[in-house]
Amino acid sequence: LNYQYSHVDVPERDQYFRAHLARLRTELTFNTVFSLLMFFQYSSMDHFGVNNIRFRYNPKEGNDLFIVFNSGYNTDLFRDNPALPVIDNNSIILKYTYTFIRER
Repeated sequence: LNYQYSHVDVPERDQYFRAHLARLRTELTFNTVFSLLMFFQYSSMDHFGVNNIRFRYNPKEGNDLFIVFNSGYNTDLFRDNPALPVIDNNSIILKYTYTFIRER
């Protein structure tokens, strides 16, 4: 878990900046074959949140199957006209890696 607060004031220009940034990263390893990684982030400056969830299946060494789900969320729906949707983007990615071993 990580949290950052930024507070900047520039009185000569009558400008200020305040932002909250929160991150959460969790990894669960069920056994040597299955694991799950989750990452969530929120930024008050961008009025946006993202998540990344990755499931890994490793049936044997050198072979990996990943299923990745990414999402972006608007947290201030009325900052633009017309109003923004809650879910900004979604993607599901399927990735398979296989390592070839060259014998001599």
